[in-house]
Amino acid sequence: MNTDRRRSPGFLLWSLMAIALAGLLGCGGESGGLKADTPSEFCPGTPVLEAVLPRVLEGDRYLSREIAQYSVDEDLAVNGGALCVEPGVTVEVAQSRRIVIGSETSAALIAVGVDENGASAPITFTSARSVPRFGDWDKILFTSKADAERSRLENVVIEYAGAHIQHGRCGLTVESNTLSMSQVTVRNGLGMGVIFEGADAYPTTFTDMHFEEVPEGGFSISARYAHKLTGPISIGMGVARVELRGSNIYDDTTLEDLGIPWDIVGDNVLMANGAVLSVAPGVTLRLGSGQRLVAGGTTEGGIEFLGTFSSPILVTTWEQDPHPGSWDKILVTPKTTRAVFQHVVLEYAGQLSSQGGKAALLIGGPVDDIDGLEILSSGGFGLFIQAGAPLPSVGGPIRIEASADDAISLPPELVEFLMSSTLELVDERSVIRLREGDLSGTVELTGLASAIRVEGELRVDDGSWRLMAGDEVIFEPGARLSVGVNGAGSLGVAGSEASPVRFTSALAEPAAGDWDGILIGALSGADTR
Repeated sequence: MNTDRRRSPGFLLWSLMAIALAGLLGCGGESGGLKADTPSEFCPGTPVLEAVLPRVLEGDRYLSREIAQYSVDEDLAVNGGALCVEPGVTVEVAQSRRIVIGSETSAALIAVGVDENGASAPITFTSARSVPRFGDWDKILFTSKADAERSRLENVVIEYAGAHIQHGRCGLTVESNTLSMSQVTVRNGLGMGVIFEGADAYPTTFTDMHFEEVPEGGFSISARYAHKLTGPISIGMGVARVELRGSNIYDDTTLEDLGIPWDIVGDNVLMANGAVLSVAPGVTLRLGSGQRLVAGGTTEGGIEFLGTFSSPILVTTWEQDPHPGSWDKILVTPKTTRAVFQHVVLEYAGQLSSQGGKAALLIGGPVDDIDGLEILSSGGFGLFIQAGAPLPSVGGPIRIEASADDAISLPPELVEFLMSSTLELVDERSVIRLREGDLSGTVELTGLASAIRVEGELRVDDGSWRLMAGDEVIFEPGARLSVGVNGAGSLGVAGSEASPVRFTSALAEPAAGDWDGILIGALSGADTR
């Protein structure tokens, strides 16, 4: 009878179910052949046997691909060791929860998604929802206590993160140390992809990175460490920008074209000190209120805009309502070691009168090359050259349009800059301003501007200024033109009845006595017709 019972279909079914259940549970509740002392060929330490991770993991532990799918139901703190994730493992994180590396003591996260044959086996940190949504869970946070030397992310996907703004709304935050990252994809999140939060936070490796559908931007990093972004970096749909926090740049840095803007945020000044900031063809660089780029601040430094005719560089604003004066200026100081402006457009600058002038581009130091410079909608001057600056080298055209003040302001001793340039000054503000000083050499400015404005006293004592039919010289209140007072200067005026040369007031409502007049000295060689 017992033999018959063992052979019955019901008994056999129950036996098979018992064997299957035993296989699933394993001895002592472990998964399959995975035991508490099972070593990993990928990771140090002992395995985490429970599929639902505890609130705290201490010592060297690893997530096994035998379990394959782990869940984080509460905030997970990793302390006093390394949490290592085997290739192919998925970690599902509950709503609003986070993973904190180095919550109280030094800790590391090691996640390398490459199997024993060198094949790709991505590790994924994702939402626990059956139908995931952007911002379901919070982030992976590397605190200041995280072990930078041991931590490493390679072939990892972080998705559906960015629930909270603490430490930045993003998929991953590095608080104030370093992290090696390669082949990391951050996607479908709220906020940014990766934030290097502290002033000293940066990647030791940042290659083959991919960002997609992270609406506030791919990543944020201090400009001081932008040279660490070795690339390549790819940007998918739904990524508005990358964020460069303004500060000093001490290492030669190149901003590559990522297909989206580089936004300067935070500190008002992005300053190249002891290094050269190079901007590659096609880059869009955006600044906001009060912000400026400085070549050579406290120490020597340079800036290069290396655009091409087919891929110009655009420097503009990230303000929501762009207008003239939305950002400050580009400043070339006497400490500049290199300044190049090749096929670059500057728009909506000219906000502040600081550093000597309210202008989109203020030149107070050496400029190696200007070729294809375009200045649009400046809130002040388009181009302002300080007294004492070397003569800028010009290899190509300069176009200035819609400046709130005159197109160009410069000392008269640098008037050769105007004659050696191919200028295109557009609209009624296409005025060249000559500030007080001495005009030397043979000067002809006919056809360059709608008018020449004189500010202060313009002295022609060692040269010749020739004015032709249709030229107009306008004078600020109290301004004068002195010719041949202290030297053999000359003034040639060759107007015509149809197109006379006009010397007049610069005021919108002129009146007698607005300007001082023209003084012809005993040494002059004035020639008026």
